[in-house]
Amino acid sequence: MHACDDCQLDDMDRRNARRRIQNRPKCKVHGDYRKYVEHTKSVRSISVHIMLITLLLVDLVFDVKVVSSDWLVRYLQIIVRHSMLKCF
Repeated sequence: MHACDDCQLDDMDRRNARRRIQNRPKCKVHGDYRKYVEHTKSVRSISVHIMLITLLLVDLVFDVKVVSSDWLVRYLQIIVRHSMLKCF
């Protein structure tokens, strides 16, 4: 993409853009790929934030409820054994 003239113009337009919303790529060869990469980056960052928030909330719930690890392990063993018995 660095050798493509249209991509170089797109890069200059993006660097010179004054607003947060970037211009759409004008390169007919690499434009769709650039949009795909931008979308993937935004989805990846959103999913990381969602996972961090849920892990923190789960940790807070366990701290507030003072759930013992033995109780949690036994509960998970019951679920796993039950599902394994259904498989066989």
